[in-house]
Amino acid sequence: MKLFVRIKKNKIEILFFLAIFLFFFGLSLFGCVIGDDYLYLQETLLMSNLIKQGVWFGNYGVGLHGFLFKIPLALVFTVTGPSLLAATTYNIVLATLAAIFFYKLLKALNFGKWAFAGTFLLVTSFEFVRSTPTYLREIPVLLALLLFTYAVIRKKSGWLIGILLMLVLDAKEYVFYAITPTFILWTIFINYSKTNSIVNKTLNTIKALSSYYTPAVILLLAMFTTPYIPLNTFNVSILALNKESGNTIEQNFKVVAATENTHKNSEPKVYAVKQMIEKSRAILAEDSKSSTLLNKTSSVLVLYANKLLYPRTLSFISIPKVIAIPAILMSIYMLFYWLKTKEFTKIGLIAIFWGYFLVYILRTSHARYLFPCVPFIIMFFMYFITKRNVHKFVTGTVFTITPLFVLGGFIFENTYVIEKGISNSIIFLAYCLIFVLKETPKRLLISIVYIVLILSVGGSSLTTALLFSYKLGQINCFLKWGYNTECNKMAQEFNKKDIVWTNQILWAEMLTFYRNDFRLNPQWNWEMFDWIPKKNMLIETKDKRTYFDTPTKMEDFRAYLQINKVDKIAVIKSTNGEYFTTQNWLPDLLTQPWLTLDKKVELKNKVLYVFVINKKILLEQQTVYFTK
Repeated sequence: MKLFVRIKKNKIEILFFLAIFLFFFGLSLFGCVIGDDYLYLQETLLMSNLIKQGVWFGNYGVGLHGFLFKIPLALVFTVTGPSLLAATTYNIVLATLAAIFFYKLLKALNFGKWAFAGTFLLVTSFEFVRSTPTYLREIPVLLALLLFTYAVIRKKSGWLIGILLMLVLDAKEYVFYAITPTFILWTIFINYSKTNSIVNKTLNTIKALSSYYTPAVILLLAMFTTPYIPLNTFNVSILALNKESGNTIEQNFKVVAATENTHKNSEPKVYAVKQMIEKSRAILAEDSKSSTLLNKTSSVLVLYANKLLYPRTLSFISIPKVIAIPAILMSIYMLFYWLKTKEFTKIGLIAIFWGYFLVYILRTSHARYLFPCVPFIIMFFMYFITKRNVHKFVTGTVFTITPLFVLGGFIFENTYVIEKGISNSIIFLAYCLIFVLKETPKRLLISIVYIVLILSVGGSSLTTALLFSYKLGQINCFLKWGYNTECNKMAQEFNKKDIVWTNQILWAEMLTFYRNDFRLNPQWNWEMFDWIPKKNMLIETKDKRTYFDTPTKMEDFRAYLQINKVDKIAVIKSTNGEYFTTQNWLPDLLTQPWLTLDKKVELKNKVLYVFVINKKILLEQQTVYFTK
């Protein structure tokens, strides 16, 4: 009975979160793996296979960007087998939970009815929309970070906070390392701000830090010394436990590398600005003794300003400048406000936000890496538009700096410039009106302005994400090639034991998933030092039955097939005018005496040709040159 009463009381919340789940489940029906999620899918399926065999997976290559969030799906795979729909549905469940805990966090911060608005802004943000119907690691780390932040604000047990912080470490290790310095400083500050003796303050600080970080330290120690925790090689690199790591860390924090814009099409359109940026890079890159300290300092400022203005840092494909700049400035104001009101727990929000944001700016990064900051930016933006009696200096600064940053960003824009200009103008005008109308008794009018503001921000971000998916992302891939490029259908054309070569690299990775074909190196790109105990425990899976390397000449190709004992060749040819790698080999392959066309499968905008290799004739062949 109590359950029904609670459901009736929370009916709006339940419908709201159900709508979020259903919306993203609908998006997942356009599923296509076009990013790193193929690797996480392979790892999860390997975990599933090992679980079915009664083998623990601690020594296998299943720990890239963590393993704990993969376990539930691995258990599902023991029943369903490899399934992209199961993976995306699981991720949508995690995303819905992230939305719920963000809502609860906003409620705990006394936002009241505005918690709905803040949650709406989160679930319509670009990266949330892009990542939710996938199996990327962005959603698990968002959920872990929100759980951790909620526990901090609600003053939960130190050990619970520690376990949730460990979950952040497992979900995306670099988020853990980024927030650790400022979170430690906050812990020291909050304990030393109490009115007890210096000894008690010190003991309380040690006790708090011990409970916060012991679970994470145990996880790391077990990862490097025992067979129980899978190796996450990003920890190897970050902790400088591999032979090349010192170099990698240093390179990532060099100013030129950290501010290098990744898209040449987004270079500044103003020639003078472009020249200034190039000159600044040259001054820092050459590290010339002739450059003065003033020149180097100004060059650093120019390059970091360039990074902040660059569209892939703050824009509708991450978080819009028109939202981010007020939020960043408001976070500084709230720091002093909470110091004044002695709300020291809430300063933890600033410690987490600024800890990560500073690392994001100072290190090599792009838009996707900003995602963990998005809830905090939304939170401080909500403070900005809802908090009464914000100091006039703050509002004046916001209304001065924000338009300058937005206009500065347009130096780099080259697509949908008018549409972006209109969206930014509506949003900026809306919160200008809010501050004009805040003290008026016309509550209906100001409510309408608030609604316009929230819908403008959320609608612009959602539209951008859907348009991106339609032009370049999953929806585009689905409309061209079918659900997950019909890899499952293609995999069914081969026997499990067939050794196959195919001409499509990205699709071949998904063929390995559906064919249970694993070749996962636990050390991935970073080889550990020999003295680390875990190195001798690692097991590399080498069951390679799907190949997709592309030799350039036929005699090399023949040798390649012989060496790898390939049984069948799968050539995928586009029928919609797009070119697939080496599809122009098809006419020559059809004439080779050592190949027999076994089947021709018509698929969406493509045809799969399956050839059987006559290994005896292949061996007898001497030299056959490929005619392009």
